[in-house]
Amino acid sequence: MSIKPVHSDAIYDGSKTVELRRRFPLVPPGTPVVVYSSSPTMEVSGEFRVGSVTIDDVVHTWERVAGLVGLDVGAFFAYFAGSGSAVAIAVQSPRRFEVPVARSVLLGVHALTPPQSFRYLNDHQYASLRAGGCS
Repeated sequence: MSIKPVHSDAIYDGSKTVELRRRFPLVPPGTPVVVYSSSPTMEVSGEFRVGSVTIDDVVHTWERVAGLVGLDVGAFFAYFAGSGSAVAIAVQSPRRFEVPVARSVLLGVHALTPPQSFRYLNDHQYASLRAGGCS
């Protein structure tokens, strides 16, 4: 999942406990999410587990997650402008990788293009990224 570095840092330090998306697949709790910190960092920086995924209208989502998402009200509603619903993903067990995987290694060694929003990984890709590109 691509996340701006300011938000991925907030996930790792525990100040952001809900990740927001305009769309996201329904996945079961416990599903691992590998975090690609987008520009300017451009690296796979860590992971977290999905706690729950809720889809609701934008106003009710704000009422439920304000203070948990690292956004002020204006930025929240700007992000969801034109969207009828909001996806809130509860973040569990965030972990910053000791050895992040640089974009160049992601493209070269792993043959993976950073996702625009999210992408699925097979078990081998996931294990390799968790190992910092060393497997």
